[in-house]
Amino acid sequence: MQATVQCDRVDADAEEPPGPGLARLVHPIREHLEHRGPHRHTHRPFEPSLPPAPDRRFYQAVCAPFPQEPTRDRLAVVASEAVGEGLMALTDFAPGDVVFTFAGSILPYQTLFTLQIAPGRYIEDPLVMGKVLHSCDPNMVCSMGQLTFWAIKPIRAGEYLYMDYESTEDELYRHFDCCCGAPACRGRIRGRRYLTAAERSAILDPSCLTHVRPR
Repeated sequence: MQATVQCDRVDADAEEPPGPGLARLVHPIREHLEHRGPHRHTHRPFEPSLPPAPDRRFYQAVCAPFPQEPTRDRLAVVASEAVGEGLMALTDFAPGDVVFTFAGSILPYQTLFTLQIAPGRYIEDPLVMGKVLHSCDPNMVCSMGQLTFWAIKPIRAGEYLYMDYESTEDELYRHFDCCCGAPACRGRIRGRRYLTAAERSAILDPSCLTHVRPR
């Protein structure tokens, strides 16, 4: 069953999780990444634009327009025998580009279409975010603090979009054997609690991005 996504806003630093069905959106005008240690994050100011046409919106039936949302002129959900359903780029992205910001339902449990915000707190989006595929050598990184995906390598139109599932999940909803073919493929994907210290340090954290370029 497809979740109903509501676009009410909640405090990003709230201690108590909102109830089921409440979407948590972070406005991209805010700092995209927290300043951590020696890393200083620079980016071009966000420039407001007209809302996308209704027929281009993935969230048209469930959510009002919001900045940096995924649109059908930039992304597509594609089905194939090889990967099932996956999210594909329809335009080019350079490293540091925002690919999209997502919305969803806050839940106290996992589903096939959730990512972990904090232990026992998940966001479900079966429309867009839930279609991103896994790779041990991904082309995107996800900041769960901002609910935003950034490109970390050049992405060309027609390429699938990938993240590393173990970068956000302590334990995956389902364990699986990875066939990404990356030289550093970890094989069995279970969650970051199973990773060695070296494997955890090798997973790219959004804080290492030095240039964030809102579209």
